[in-house]
Amino acid sequence: PAEVSTFLDGLELYEPYHLKQWDGSLSIVDMETVADVDLSTGAFPAEYGDASTGVFAMRTTTAAPGPARTSVGLDFLSSTVKSEGSFAQGKGAWIVSARRGFLDLILELTGRNDEEDLHPWYYDVFSKAQYEVAPGHVLSAHLLRAGDDNRGTENDSTVYRHRYGSSYGWVTWDARVTPRTTARTVVSVGRLMRNRSGADFPEPGAAPDVDVRDRAGFEFFGLRQDWLLRLADRAMVKVGFNGTWGSADYDYRRWRQYWMPNATDVSMPDFVRQYDTLNIVTTKTGIETAAYLSGRVQPTERLTVEAGLRYDRQHHTGAESWGESQLAPRLNAAYQVGSRTTVRAAWGHYYQSQGLHQLWVSDGDLAFYPAQRAEHRVLGVEHNTSRGIALRVEAYQRLLRDPLPEYRNLENDIEALREEGPEDRIFVHPDRGRARGLELFAKGGETTSLTWAVGYALSVAEELIHGRWVPLPFDQRHALNVQIGLRPAPSWSISLGWTYHSAWPFTTIEYGLDTTVSGYPYIVSGYGLLNDQRLIDYSRVDFRVAKEFPVTRGNLLLYLDVFNLLNRENAQAASHYAGVYEGRLVLDRGIDPQLEVMPSVGLRWTF
Repeated sequence: PAEVSTFLDGLELYEPYHLKQWDGSLSIVDMETVADVDLSTGAFPAEYGDASTGVFAMRTTTAAPGPARTSVGLDFLSSTVKSEGSFAQGKGAWIVSARRGFLDLILELTGRNDEEDLHPWYYDVFSKAQYEVAPGHVLSAHLLRAGDDNRGTENDSTVYRHRYGSSYGWVTWDARVTPRTTARTVVSVGRLMRNRSGADFPEPGAAPDVDVRDRAGFEFFGLRQDWLLRLADRAMVKVGFNGTWGSADYDYRRWRQYWMPNATDVSMPDFVRQYDTLNIVTTKTGIETAAYLSGRVQPTERLTVEAGLRYDRQHHTGAESWGESQLAPRLNAAYQVGSRTTVRAAWGHYYQSQGLHQLWVSDGDLAFYPAQRAEHRVLGVEHNTSRGIALRVEAYQRLLRDPLPEYRNLENDIEALREEGPEDRIFVHPDRGRARGLELFAKGGETTSLTWAVGYALSVAEELIHGRWVPLPFDQRHALNVQIGLRPAPSWSISLGWTYHSAWPFTTIEYGLDTTVSGYPYIVSGYGLLNDQRLIDYSRVDFRVAKEFPVTRGNLLLYLDVFNLLNRENAQAASHYAGVYEGRLVLDRGIDPQLEVMPSVGLRWTF
């Protein structure tokens, strides 16, 4: 997610996910409000920047002329409400949606709270209003607010409360300046908020070993403008610029105590208490600017070529006080071999900088590092059969230069204070990175009763660290996705999905025994080579059945969702236990499982 830019109606969302403590499991955008998405997994055009891997752009729905429509939904995961309508004889339209999550109920149903006391919840609200002020000129205003409040007590007696908030407001003006020229202007403002607190108690009633207070805020104001000029039937030019001013405030405080074994000094006790404190209060401001120019031509009926150049500048990063800048050329081409077959090729440079809101304050690092550069190379073939089946084969290579460093936990446990864990937290600054793969995709022709899609990927993603190529944390050799949808009757729908990928890597922990100065045994541990082992393969089948009923006012949709239908035990991380019994070291290794089978019953009333 850190290398993919996410857009909603032309605005980039800096933190587009709920549940940041749990790896960002849910989007802050309710998919009921989304009309379509455009996913570019590489070699995206010059109008997009500051992302080294991909772009995920969403466009929300617009109400058709006519009476207002409202839908209310409720299931085990969340409650939702959406209302949309039009005004001024169809010149204007509006939409409002709100959602509230019930994850604490899921934790109770799956037995997670049998050992822990976790109470996570989230909400998001979105609204949009647009109006055609003149023929070809549409003005729209958007508001998006999302929040998380996650509190609880973990099974290791860690007590915490994490709160996050995201607020975005933007106004968009879409204008048809001439019959061949269109422009879009976006003015935006927003704020992100983080408030983490927690304490780790060695035992009930004792003083905490770790106490953390982490508060941060990020404000921004942005202006973006994009122009599209159709010079001829087979030629067009895209040009644009954007600028963003931002300010980030950080207030981080940590106090920690730990016990060091004494193996040499007979005048001291077996274990000596040590203290560690970190206090950071700072404000960072900066301006980011960008401009691009690209042209698309069709020299023949079969060949289309687009060449672009993008310029980015960040005033808060780099070694110089003036900041740093990047120049990124890009080239895309498509050749139509026949009426049903197209060959596509793409190449380009893509830079990604460290944002003002991305300081590693919990690790005591106040540096902004230079932007990383990725070179994309893509070659693909698309073919549509006479029976309406779409086929695609694509090979890609991504070469990363000067990768951004990051702090990682060697153990992938989901913990409230994982940033404060001193034992498994390391600084990783690769020399280079690379990803390459082959993707195969097939999609059946949509009929009234059956839809299907199958995707397979063979890939390698790794980074060069101290002369050794190391697999990235989510490197997977094989990945398979199968989706099947059935509609036996107009009011019934059944869908089945299978997701599989080969095992993710992890770092092993080695344990041993040592003795203090008085001969008291204690456990010592150390980590092996980074990501030198693999977890088990991941496999999950999901199921959904839905039935729609006409009611006195509107329609009622009832549905049953089952996550992990076959109750497959998938690994979230490797688990380790080490203890001492009668002077001997006792080890137990296994996996920390992900969610088990999880059913959800829901309804949606539309009127």
